[in-house]
Order: sequence, then C-alpha cells, then structure tokens
Amino acid sequence: WSPSVAFALRSHAFGDGTRRAETLQYDITKHPILKDFVDVLGETETLSSLHLRWPGFDDRKQTRVEDKRLLLQPLTHDSHARNTFQETYDTLVREVVIPAVVKAQQYAVDATALPIKQVYYASFPCVRVQQPSDFHTIRVHCDSMYGHGPCSVNC
Repeated sequence: WSPSVAFALRSHAFGDGTRRAETLQYDITKHPILKDFVDVLGETETLSSLHLRWPGFDDRKQTRVEDKRLLLQPLTHDSHARNTFQETYDTLVREVVIPAVVKAQQYAVDATALPIKQVYYASFPCVRVQQPSDFHTIRVHCDSMYGHGPCSVNC
C-alpha cells in the first residue's frame, strides 16, 4: 500500500468489528441496475468491451476524457431510460444497501449506540469509467482519506 492508504487503513475507520468490504447480493431481475445503466447509455455491447471501439484504446497514456464524456452524456439528459435507471438505483439503495448498512451497524458499534434513524445517499449515482490499463483515473485509496466516515458505502 502507498503510505497514505496504509495510514488510512490504520485509522479509526477500520477499528475492530468494522468491515472493510462486503459483497451485497441481490436479485438482478428485481434490481436490474446494470441493464438499466446500459440502456440509458444506448449501448448494445457489454460494458467490458466498450473501449474496443475507441481508436488506439490501448494507448496507456491517453485518459480518453472526451470519449468518456460522450459515453456518459445520456446521463445528463432527462429521458425515460435515465428516469428508469435512477428509479432502479433508488430502489436498490432503499431495499438492499440501506438494510445491509443497518444490519452491519449492529456488529460495528456497541449495543449502547443509538440506532440508525436517517441515511443520506446520493440522489444520482456517481459513475466512474475506467478503461483497462495501468493508468487509473484515481489512485488506490480508501474513502477515509477523503474525509468520508466509516459508514460510507460504495456500490
């Protein structure tokens, strides 16, 4: 680990009983987040092969900012597909993620702590596009390095 990641991993955010990662499993027919994401982008390919249509995609020195902007542009316009994606995201958070966070809280804090009564989450998900390469869009990190608390969840 880099020194900053190692420092964050030693921080209070990863104290005893706090989980570093957990895989949430859910019914993809009830919460078709990937399908709806691909639909809003207007794609017919799988996401793992989108980069193949970009000329010179294997040039590791290019970040492809403009290609990524064009790819994600449909997320910025109101449409039936975008609204469907956003509703699927909202339902997934409310029905899968929040209950999992509340359940994990039972193990992470002592019994005298107040129960979770409010949860704040992004009204629209943040999407990061990472082309296959060693040139990452963001360095290896954990969210506490950016001031996020130990209950921060990435999906």
